[in-house]
Amino acid sequence: MRTNSFIPLSRPTINQEEINEVIDSLKSGWITTGPKVAQFEHQLCQYFNVEQCLTVNSGTAAWQVLAHCYDIGPGDEVIIPSITWPSMANVVELLGAKPVFADVDPDTAIMLAEEVERLLTPNTKAILPVHYAGAAADIDSYKTIIGNRNILIAEDCAHALGTTDKGQLIGSQSDAAIFSFHPTKNITTGEGGALICKDQDRLNRARTLSLNGIGKTAWERINQKEAHYELHEPGYKFNMLDIQAALGIHQLTKITEFISKRTLLAERYHQKLADINYITPLKADNENQRHAWHIYPVKIDIERIGLTRNQLIDALKKQNVGVGVHFESVHLLRFYREKYQYTEKDLPNATQLGSSLISLPLFPTMTLDEQDTVINALKNIAE
Repeated sequence: MRTNSFIPLSRPTINQEEINEVIDSLKSGWITTGPKVAQFEHQLCQYFNVEQCLTVNSGTAAWQVLAHCYDIGPGDEVIIPSITWPSMANVVELLGAKPVFADVDPDTAIMLAEEVERLLTPNTKAILPVHYAGAAADIDSYKTIIGNRNILIAEDCAHALGTTDKGQLIGSQSDAAIFSFHPTKNITTGEGGALICKDQDRLNRARTLSLNGIGKTAWERINQKEAHYELHEPGYKFNMLDIQAALGIHQLTKITEFISKRTLLAERYHQKLADINYITPLKADNENQRHAWHIYPVKIDIERIGLTRNQLIDALKKQNVGVGVHFESVHLLRFYREKYQYTEKDLPNATQLGSSLISLPLFPTMTLDEQDTVINALKNIAE
C-alpha cells in the first residue's frame, strides 16, 4: 500500500507505444505540424464521424479561432456558466465582446436553461455550455430557448471526450464543439485541443487562422512543392505539433478503456463516501448518458466539517492526498467582479459551489490502495 506516496489529482496514462511514437517523430526530423498531426486529425474525424476537424495547441485556442470565425467582437455578448475555467471568458473579453455569466444547477454544476432564457438579449451572439466533469449538458434545452435566433451554440467539451447523450457522442449535437487534451483530461497530447464545426467554410477559416493566417503548414507546402505562401488575414500561432499528435494517435484508441477504468473508480467512490456526512458527490445518474468521469467533484458542507474548503485541501495534503478545484466562480474572480460589478448574490448557486467544490483524485492507473488512502484521509478529517 503506497501510504507514503503523494497521490495527485491526476496522472496521465502514457505507455511505451506513445513513447515510441514520440521518439519516431524526433528521429524523423519532423517535429512540428506534419504527418502525425494529419493522422491524428483523421482518427478524430473517424471517431466523431465528421468530414473535418482541426487540432490546435489548446482547447482555449480552439475556442479563440472559432469565436474569431464567427466575428464575435465589440457589442456582442456570450453567455457562459460561471462554474468553468476562466480562459473561455477571457477569449470573449480579449475579442472586445462581453462575457455574461449564468448560474448553474446546484446538483450538477451545469448551466441552467432558464438562466440562458433570462440572459438572452438582442446582443447575444453565442452561448458556451460546459459538459461539466464528464456529464452531458442538455443541449436540446438550450436549442429550444434559442429557437430560430441566429445564436451560435459552441459546446465546451473539455471534460467530455467520450461522453454520450441519447446514444450520440458529445460534440455532435450543435454548431461546434471544443475539446482539450491537457494532461489531466481523458486523453492527452501534453497540451492540445481540437475543434469540430458543422460550417465547413468557418472550419477552413479557423485552420487558416491557426496557422498565422497563412493557411498551409510547412509540411503541406513541401508535399505540394510550394516554397511561396500567402497571407489571407492576420492569424494566430496555434498549430499542434507532431510530437504532441504522436501521443494522441495512441491515446484516442484507448479512450473507451480509460473511461471504463474511471467509471469503476467513480462507482467505488459513490459506495465508499456514502457514510461521510460532510461530502456530497454531484449527481451523475442519468440513464440516457455515458459519463466520461473526467473528474470526481464533491461538495463540501463547510458548516458541518468546520473547515473552509482551503483548510480541507491543506489537511488532505498533509495526508499525501492532492485534490483540485473545479472551479472558482468566474464571476467572482477579481477582474470580472470589479469590471462588471458582480456580487455573491447575483449567481447564488455558482457562488456556493465556487467555495465548496473539490475534485478527488481520479485517473485510469489509480490503484484501489491509492483510492482507499483518499477515502481514509477524508474519514480521518471527519473524525
